[in-house]
Amino acid sequence: MGQMKKKGNVVKVMGTALINGKETYAILVEPQDTILLQMLLHGKQGEISLSIPVQDHQEKGSIVKSRISFYVKDVSNKVETSYEKGRFRFGVRQKLKISISERMFPYNVEKDYKKLEKAIEEELHKYYTQLIKKCQKANADASVHVIPEVSIKGNGVIK
Repeated sequence: MGQMKKKGNVVKVMGTALINGKETYAILVEPQDTILLQMLLHGKQGEISLSIPVQDHQEKGSIVKSRISFYVKDVSNKVETSYEKGRFRFGVRQKLKISISERMFPYNVEKDYKKLEKAIEEELHKYYTQLIKKCQKANADASVHVIPEVSIKGNGVIK
């Protein structure tokens, strides 16, 4: 359920409120995490745009953060389930086709696109791990492991 806050004449989207099995408020999932959660649960619905830091290209002491923005063109999730030690476990292999819209660091995408795909995968994996831990603190009982696989299909107009 979406959660909004009104301050004066301005309405701000706070994120998605999740409820637990007792149908009471559990946690607030922030907007970017809501996008990841929706991709995990429903694949691609509508236009999806993400902006994430890329640690491999962050210069120490730099004021400008190394970030990359991209459109998700397609998402497919393959879910593997198992039952171990009295608990369900889920492994999700998520394939994403993306088109880069902006990058805040110099990079030869045509030459080193595999390295960039790997850096994006690692960052998305961190985000998913944090999101799942946050949901588990709100009484989720499943172990979930997400493995994003990124494929760059476009480099926008940036050269």
